Amino acid sequence: MAERLDERNLLRELARMVRGDLPALELRQMAEGEGYGCVAEMCEARLPEDLRRLRIGAADLLARIDAWRRGRVELRELCAWADELYNVSFNHRITYERHGEDRITSALSALSLIGNEGLFPAGPKTARGVEYVRSCLQRRREIEVSTIFARIFLDLERAHLACKGEPGEALGERAGGGGAGGRELDRWADVVLLDAPYEAGRDVYADYDWMVAFTVTTASLYDEERARDAAGLAVEAAEGPGPRPAPDARDGGASAAEGAATPAAGAALRFPGRIPPPRADEVDRVPLLRRLCPNFSFDRYRPRYLNDQDGIAEIVLDAERIGRDEVRYATRLFCLANRIRVCRLDGEPVKTLVLRPVPRRRETV
Repeated sequence: MAERLDERNLLRELARMVRGDLPALELRQMAEGEGYGCVAEMCEARLPEDLRRLRIGAADLLARIDAWRRGRVELRELCAWADELYNVSFNHRITYERHGEDRITSALSALSLIGNEGLFPAGPKTARGVEYVRSCLQRRREIEVSTIFARIFLDLERAHLACKGEPGEALGERAGGGGAGGRELDRWADVVLLDAPYEAGRDVYADYDWMVAFTVTTASLYDEERARDAAGLAVEAAEGPGPRPAPDARDGGASAAEGAATPAAGAALRFPGRIPPPRADEVDRVPLLRRLCPNFSFDRYRPRYLNDQDGIAEIVLDAERIGRDEVRYATRLFCLANRIRVCRLDGEPVKTLVLRPVPRRRETV
């Protein structure tokens, strides 16, 4: 049996992982062998909060990206490397290059999502996403992770979705389909993308790798939250901003890919019931979808298809509550907007309509 890593040795191995001298998957196996779910969990248990001796710079990220581009490391290793470092950064103070912390954490979040082959099979979109992150790091430009999240579902050939409630709670149980509680979904629900087909009885939190695909909410709740947040912004503008609590990875699961929404970079994991303040550039996609696919039942719930500040889709329905029918309707609209061909929600097939890209006409001179 391998010797238990003490604080000094663990910090040394973590620094080796940052430099690429120790594969992240190998260190993750060591953590699992000692009873932890991931490297970040082991670091939280064994290392102090202050890890400013550990340094992460843009050069480290560029070196790992270039190693993948040259075929020296696999995509899953790049994803694991970014994912572990991103999660470690939640619970520990780490040294970053000057003015580079936000850019580096955004890059780690984006790479952990782009490289997750369980959620998004590798292809040209993966390469384009990695190249975008690389370009931003080289030019010291802000990484628009919300844009990555908003576009990453486009043309996904197959989607395994599940309605995320309390741990172990499935949509049928929450919507009164025979569960112990038999209660409704009330006024909102998060729907998550899973890395494997949904199976009844499995815990969405613990047994899958997942990220929030979209949120469906009632129009009344959406408008109430927006009005409340707008009022809060007005008060903050008048009185000045107050202290903001530090993000806590433990509120949102073990993976950075669970973001939307938790990640500081654009959050793949959304916190239940929290709707961001209004944005000046907010665009409803339903008018365009209505023109492209007039046979979809838009009048049924008079939906709005928006993206929040983290890039996560927010589908707003004119309904009193969100139950099974409303979630399935929102799922069909989500698939339509992203041209998803095959979809299952909580293990049940969802009938989808697929929009084909319209070829541009060549102009004759």
